[in-house]
Amino acid sequence: MMPIDRKPTAFRGPALLLTLTLAGGLALSGCSDDSALNTPAPAPTPAPRPPAPTLAAPAGLMVADTGANFIEFRWQPVEGASGYEIHLSFTAGDFSTVSAANVTGTMHRFPVEPETTAYARVRATATGV
Repeated sequence: MMPIDRKPTAFRGPALLLTLTLAGGLALSGCSDDSALNTPAPAPTPAPRPPAPTLAAPAGLMVADTGANFIEFRWQPVEGASGYEIHLSFTAGDFSTVSAANVTGTMHRFPVEPETTAYARVRATATGV
């Protein structure tokens, strides 16, 4: 049987020391690469953003006033809304070509030609929604 060299061995570089004691009091030591131990831990994954709140549709959209060259719409405020998008169309149900406005209040006046039929829709908005 070969004698065990109990002198420490110089080791350069990262190491993971493993010591195992066997029956009879014999101790074995070994080293392995531990580059993972010297690598900084990755930054924690940020918590997922909560889903954006769903805002209710504004109720009570109505024509509040008309004139020779304007139409004014009003609607009820929506809790949590910071503004509203109001769309105006001149074709029923077709909002592909519209006049639109972003407003913070609950009314908006659009300029229109006399004798014009107009259709409107309004949507509540909030920062981040």
